[in-house]
Amino acid sequence: PALAGEAVGRDERLAGPAQITVCYDYPVKKDVLKLKELLELALKRNLGNSRLEKLGFLFSGGVDSSLVIKLAEDLGFRGKLLTLAAKTSKDVAYTEQAPSFLLSEYLPIPVELPDVSATLPLAKNILTETGIEKSIMQLSLTTAMILCARKASQLGITALITGQGSDELFAGYNKYRFVSEETLPKILDEEIRRLQKIDLKRDATSASRYNLRLVVPFSDPDVINFAKELPIKCKLNSSQNKIIVRELASLIGVPPRICQRPKKAFQYSSGLQTLVQKVLNADRKKGCVPVADKV
Repeated sequence: PALAGEAVGRDERLAGPAQITVCYDYPVKKDVLKLKELLELALKRNLGNSRLEKLGFLFSGGVDSSLVIKLAEDLGFRGKLLTLAAKTSKDVAYTEQAPSFLLSEYLPIPVELPDVSATLPLAKNILTETGIEKSIMQLSLTTAMILCARKASQLGITALITGQGSDELFAGYNKYRFVSEETLPKILDEEIRRLQKIDLKRDATSASRYNLRLVVPFSDPDVINFAKELPIKCKLNSSQNKIIVRELASLIGVPPRICQRPKKAFQYSSGLQTLVQKVLNADRKKGCVPVADKV
């Protein structure tokens, strides 16, 4: 596997137009290995003796979830790979490649319009309870977590591991490209606070409804502090984001096509927001009180 300045070889199993050669000046090898060490420590601290516990991995086929799952498996942990499989999902084309590099069992979760319609009332209740606005984005993300948690509970899983937080720590969203290097650290700090105040609170509350605990290695304080000290050029350049995360994923054997998969917000890539919007539109036609449609 390649690090900074080296080329990644072609993986014929995942050959396709999305595959891109990795070749960056940053991050340097010691930074990549340090991130690996910190994420492994976070997993060990949170999972402990969980080799005897039934684990579930939230798997979108993106670089973040793939990296966390591969690190956990390399430490000896196994679980179920849970993927929401709506008909309009863009994720499934990537998650179907799981057997080529992951050992845990891949379990796609079919999602249809009636599933979303039945789940939305609980999603609204959770957002009310946590004091989070009932926007289309938040309803979609909450519904997604509930569907995964419900399936995990049916499988006897007690802990859900997620790759959430990487985008806020390592400049994963495209909007960061339009921010100056001097301003970006402050914006990322604000994003991290929002992650902790809203996103993790929302997801942990949703998981707890099914007696599940949420494990989020990227939210570990040591990982956050490390990310804050990293130069911006280790996170973002003119052609790529989350550079150090992609480099580490490549290093440990995540296929190039997934390492270089462009970032797309989960509510869109999963197809959940499309389904939620359809349910809300149908409710409005029935005369139900609409929720805010802020994104």
